[in-house]
Amino acid sequence: MVFKSRLAVKISILLLAVLIFIGIITGCILYANFTAKYSTGAVASNGIECAGLGRKIFEKGGTVADVAVTTILCEGIASPQSCGVGGGFILVMYLKNQNLVKVLNARERAPRNSTADMYVANPRESSNGGKAVAVPGDIKGLWELHQNHGKLPWKDLLQPIIDLCRNGIEVSITLAQMIKSYEDEVRAEAGLREIFINQATNETFKAGEKYKNVKLAETLEIIARDGADAMYGGGEIGKKFVEDVQKHGGIMIEKDLRDYRAEWITPVSTTIIDNSTLYTASLPSSGSMLALMLNLLRNDDIKPNAQGYHRIIEAMKIAFAHRTRIGAELNEEVKSIMKQMSEKSYADSLYNLISDQGTKNDASYYGAKTADVDDKGTAHLSILALNGDAISVTNTINDIFGAMFRSEQTGIIPNDEMDDFSVPGGPNSDGVVPSPNNFAIPGNNPISSMVPTIVVDANGEFRMAVGAAGGRRIISSTFTVLYRHLYFKESLEKAMNASRFHHQLTPMELVYEPNFDPEILTYLNQTMGHRIRDYRSNIANVVAISKINGEVFANYDIRRSGSVEIFEGI
Repeated sequence: MVFKSRLAVKISILLLAVLIFIGIITGCILYANFTAKYSTGAVASNGIECAGLGRKIFEKGGTVADVAVTTILCEGIASPQSCGVGGGFILVMYLKNQNLVKVLNARERAPRNSTADMYVANPRESSNGGKAVAVPGDIKGLWELHQNHGKLPWKDLLQPIIDLCRNGIEVSITLAQMIKSYEDEVRAEAGLREIFINQATNETFKAGEKYKNVKLAETLEIIARDGADAMYGGGEIGKKFVEDVQKHGGIMIEKDLRDYRAEWITPVSTTIIDNSTLYTASLPSSGSMLALMLNLLRNDDIKPNAQGYHRIIEAMKIAFAHRTRIGAELNEEVKSIMKQMSEKSYADSLYNLISDQGTKNDASYYGAKTADVDDKGTAHLSILALNGDAISVTNTINDIFGAMFRSEQTGIIPNDEMDDFSVPGGPNSDGVVPSPNNFAIPGNNPISSMVPTIVVDANGEFRMAVGAAGGRRIISSTFTVLYRHLYFKESLEKAMNASRFHHQLTPMELVYEPNFDPEILTYLNQTMGHRIRDYRSNIANVVAISKINGEVFANYDIRRSGSVEIFEGI
């Protein structure tokens, strides 16, 4: 197969800097067009060098799974503030020739010595230091994916990442901003300071410069040689990683890594517009919320106006109310709720909660039972192969720079995923208590806002792969981009560039991006009764690929750094 590279799109540092500068001066957010439209394969990523590496794997004859392995690892070094080997991911895969959808859960798990109340005395320990680290799933999940659906040698998929770690990884605008924002924390931790502070200038790395993580390159070389066992089968990487986590106060032991399993789980699916089928992930993902929102509005002729947005906001509030009833513990109650959330008849039973007369500023009205937790940073990747196979995957280490230290012996930045579990305690400011269904239980995944999604049309043809980064705002942003593109028939570019809004029920407020239509905001606030607040920042970052009448469109969100590759084969 011969490939023609039709477009390799990267953020231009200078151009984006000018756009940001103009935006600051004018008070506006400016979005540029980074959409490409050609046939027939594509990679869209949050990493500025990652889509190009993915295309090269395709050129070597790799499968969509092979491309995912390389590109996910690339995102971990291009966006180390958000994801990496020390974290985990949730992946949705469509295999066209088999008419098969598979979901891989490689999310982090609570160590065996975890207890529900382990952070009551010191809540900060759930987000900083070794005690915050859940058992990572990244390498185990990638190994599982490759063993089942890969074609190229494992070591060949890791080599490009090893080379980048040794020779230098380009610092994106987003990464440069994060290093600068957390400069005090970075300088205070020897491992982070080593890679993110320019030794020649004693300054944080700037956009366009290159940082290195030689220790991580050495780690990946061993994993390339020995496979996942190097970390999960009693190998030297696992031993060293656990030693460093324990050195920082962690409770993880080697048996936690040996016991870790990446698992294939049942997809969530529902029929949507044009008789297409949406596929997303079940727990620990929040995919059922996406299905519920779409089913709630399926019979409505929603327009992109104030009344239409009101109904979408109400659907968000109902979905987030249901999130308070699910979590890490997959008991019979949670299984029942999850099943209902993807059923159209159940959505019909909730439909009357949406009133065109106005909103209700009472969480219990929408069915909220307990308090929710807010997960943090992620990165998303969408892939479309020439044969119609596709992957949508979101990966994370949770907070910015995870547990805020770097393993000295392995170069890995560990997650702080334990912060995604609920902690026993009294009611929050909205009067709801933490959910026992999301308490830390050894071996369990905490609930996640990740909703990697694939849409397939009635003929089994790929239609869309979409997902986002940004905590709970992932859910609303994925929904609104998908809805605008598929239901409002907006171009992918327009759907992604449109100003966003988000409602997560608690706190009881609608947040919106700074350049949102003021007339619509006035209607939502004064006529419909929504409490509103300017978010003063970006609401999540979406990455998507779409196919319409044979043409492929791919976008990464201009709100964040990224790259796109679209190519065709002869």
